Amino acid sequence: MERDRTRELWTGGDRDATSAERRSGAALATVTAPLGGAAGRCYDAAMETREKTFVLRFTLEAQIPEALFEDEDFEEDAWLDEWEVGIKPGLIRAVFAQLRATPAWSARVRNRGVSPLDEIEIVVTRRLGGDPENGTEDDDEAQ
Repeated sequence: MERDRTRELWTGGDRDATSAERRSGAALATVTAPLGGAAGRCYDAAMETREKTFVLRFTLEAQIPEALFEDEDFEEDAWLDEWEVGIKPGLIRAVFAQLRATPAWSARVRNRGVSPLDEIEIVVTRRLGGDPENGTEDDDEAQ
C-alpha cells in the first residue's frame, strides 16, 4: 500500500538557519513524496532525518616550470593522472575502511550527477533506535 508522507526540512538539512528564518518559515521547505514498501517503513511517523554537511575539499595544484613546456615529451596532465589513479582511490578506500570500523554507522556513495573526477559524495548514516520490525536494538554503547 503506497502512502504519502510530508516532511518538513530546513533548507540544506543543517541547523544553521537563523531564529528569524525559523519563525518566518523562510528557510522551511515542504517535500511530499509517495513512499511505499520498504521506503515507506523507513519514514514512519516517529522517524525524523537530520543532516549535517561536512566538506573535506582537496584543491590540486601543479607548479610547472616554463622549461618543461618546451620539452616535447612533457605531458601536461600527467600529474592529474597520478592523482586520479595513484592517490584518490587509496584515500577513498581509507575513508570507507575507517567508517566500516564503526559498526553503528553506515556509508554509501551518493551520485548527484556530478562527474566522479570532480566530486565524490559519501553519505554517512547513524540510525538510532533500532528497527523494531526486525527485532534489532540500538547499540547504546556506540552513541
